[in-house]
Amino acid sequence: MQGEVQKAPDGFLKMEAVADLDSIYHSSGLPDVLRGTLEGAFSWQRRNETTLERTLNMPGQAAQWVAGLLAGGALVVVDGETLPLAEALQKPSKQAFEAVLLPVEGMSWGTAQVARTPVDDPIVFAIAAVQVKDGVVSHAGAALTGVWQSSVSEVKAVAVLEGSALTKEAIADAAAKVTDEVKPKANYLGSVEYRKAMSTVLTRKALEMCLEGKSA
Repeated sequence: MQGEVQKAPDGFLKMEAVADLDSIYHSSGLPDVLRGTLEGAFSWQRRNETTLERTLNMPGQAAQWVAGLLAGGALVVVDGETLPLAEALQKPSKQAFEAVLLPVEGMSWGTAQVARTPVDDPIVFAIAAVQVKDGVVSHAGAALTGVWQSSVSEVKAVAVLEGSALTKEAIADAAAKVTDEVKPKANYLGSVEYRKAMSTVLTRKALEMCLEGKSA
């Protein structure tokens, strides 16, 4: 498949929507944490056969990958218009995505998950991305899977971290609000109460990894 993936001078990784996931996976500009979301169940063959646009129009096929894009504050170009990915995903119909612009410069990443065994898909998965400039958080994003009526969504509660210093106390306060935001569905892997509790615990852990500077 064709489609360019390149680091832009403005600190964004630009991925054309027609690019296949394997090309993106092997891009030198992709943060390692995001590369990890394309491993496991994603064989090289599956990555090669799946375009970026398909994952955006069908997020359930690559929920952890889409979660990472949401956490990083990705922008999308649709019909010549640039808008936040989170906004685009709210639209009910499939869209003709042209490109994804992912901020990567100076971004720290973190993930946390809970599963029955290390090889199972996570029951709840959290990914966070934080950018700090001059000691102040300029971007704080997180997204979760396993705690929504849909497959994946951003966590709005962590935006409260922006404009202040990143501390463990601030992270704990922000993560505590996540349980009021999520709307999980119960199944044999976990009750609503369990998934809500894990949403707070895992969001906090992912953000603390950002605090420790585990960046791309």
